Amino acid sequence: MVSFSDTDNTLESVNYTPSPGTNGSYPIQGINAGESTLEDVLEKFGEPSRMTTSDDGTRHNYSFDQYNVWFQLEKNTVTALGMSSQDHGKPTSESGDMESEP
Repeated sequence: MVSFSDTDNTLESVNYTPSPGTNGSYPIQGINAGESTLEDVLEKFGEPSRMTTSDDGTRHNYSFDQYNVWFQLEKNTVTALGMSSQDHGKPTSESGDMESEP
């Protein structure tokens, strides 16, 4: 999904969640939905700026503000990923009910 600003029609974010049972084909720096693990993400991007967990505890969202990217994982596998424009703040997951951090 591609999101644009309501005020000036500039790009805000690009989010990708592959169809169930398929692997991703739009990797970010080699991190691919359906294939990459948390270890792959941390090796590439280092420690996340923040981590949130879904209400049911099955999904974890790792945000890397310095790179304007995020990765959602289930069972240690990347299931969704996205990036945001630096001008439009921190990346957010469009694919679930993630809790917000205080």
